[in-house]
Amino acid sequence: MKKTLSLVIAMMMIISLVSAISFGASAEGEGVAFTGTGTAEDPYVIESADNLIYLQKQVADGNDYAGKLFAQKNDIDLGNKDWTPIGDSGKKFAGVYDGANHKITGFAVTSPKGYVGLFGYIKSNGAEAGIMNLTIEGKIELATLEADSNIGAFAGYIEGTAQAGVKEYAAKGYNLVSNVNITVNDGGNKKQPRIGGIFGQATACELENITNNGTVSSENNHVSRTGGVIGQTCRSNIRAAVNNGDVTSVVKTANDVQTAGIASVLTYYGGDGTLFERCVNNGKITGISEGGQVKIGSVFAGVWDGTNPKENTVKTTVSKCANTGAIYAECKDPAKNDLTGGICSYITNGGVTIEDTVNATNDIVTKGAFGNKENAKIGGLVFNLNVSGQPEVNLVKNSMTVTPNYYVGKGFTEENVKVSATAEEAKAAVDAIVALIKPVDAARIAGLSAPASFYATAQEPTPVTPPPTGDSVIIYATLAVLSLGAASALILRRKEN
Repeated sequence: MKKTLSLVIAMMMIISLVSAISFGASAEGEGVAFTGTGTAEDPYVIESADNLIYLQKQVADGNDYAGKLFAQKNDIDLGNKDWTPIGDSGKKFAGVYDGANHKITGFAVTSPKGYVGLFGYIKSNGAEAGIMNLTIEGKIELATLEADSNIGAFAGYIEGTAQAGVKEYAAKGYNLVSNVNITVNDGGNKKQPRIGGIFGQATACELENITNNGTVSSENNHVSRTGGVIGQTCRSNIRAAVNNGDVTSVVKTANDVQTAGIASVLTYYGGDGTLFERCVNNGKITGISEGGQVKIGSVFAGVWDGTNPKENTVKTTVSKCANTGAIYAECKDPAKNDLTGGICSYITNGGVTIEDTVNATNDIVTKGAFGNKENAKIGGLVFNLNVSGQPEVNLVKNSMTVTPNYYVGKGFTEENVKVSATAEEAKAAVDAIVALIKPVDAARIAGLSAPASFYATAQEPTPVTPPPTGDSVIIYATLAVLSLGAASALILRRKEN
């Protein structure tokens, strides 16, 4: 009887451990299905890396989850493994992801893709879509690029629905913090990447209280559009965006550099512009080109006008924004220009208003055609608002700069601008703007947000033991072998007795 009982116990140990190995291998390959129905009352619950893997594979299979809510229940560690983003240009994520004030750590992307981030592509599809209340920690390190890559910690591309004749929905991003360092070093002659600390590209969006603490560094051969928060944007409202990370963009050919603390480049989209409100840059912005123009600003670098007619104005507003970060621009071809401004670089085909805004740094350096000369054209607020044939369409008012060499281009009217403000005046203005930057209370998208029980409190979240994946599978396998040996020894010993 004892011999039989020992045999049964040994077999149960072996079966249970082998089952664990099989479950772990399955989770690593296909992920683990989440519970819930995707409603505000019963959201899809994300509580492990394997749930995120399952979401990635479901979106890749064509399920966009439009109008559905995902709620993160605890902090999640992705283990620093090369992450496959959720969604791309062909299969987009159209749901709402609420991180409920939790973190995703161990985030890493090292393989080149067209859309890089936790999400590759978020787009509204018959309902509002977006991401909110989440912090991501990790790295993006790419030694090569796919053409026209879009790269950001939260999403490579986030896009609302804004086509003529179609009901419009804004894609939304609230209460987001990136502690992700982004490094892109591409030696190939690829097309221009859009790189941002939070989003690579944002179109038709409502974004508020989004902060980048990571460094953003790009080195490539083609035109670079690199921003501390967003690489490229249009038709969006961007409020309370803060960049604390240094932003560096180097182009090793005769192509242009366009880089900024908040958003690099603005583009046209149906004639509507973009709002920057309560945005602050604290990071150092560096742009270097071997032979192209270098265009730098703390809020945005400039506007790409393409082939749009001049009457199709951008209508952009910069309101209650501030810069405290140093700026360095260098064009190694002395025949080219460095277009450097404390707030923005250049505007053509304008319609831009800058109001209640301050540049609080005098550390602005240019080296190039205009640099290191008596007539150096460094803009304390703007380098050049030049709209040929459209006088008085640009306006700066109730703003200040500590930089004395304030330059203004043609077609510009100046009202109530304090040049060469004191450091004390600038600090007071910056402090007043920073005091207006607060989290979005009870942020929700389309009426969807995680139940209150999901939200992180001052206490550490309860640890959740995920199914075994990766190294843990190896550990379980080792334990299984050891248990098998122990069980066999036990059986033999019983036989001897």
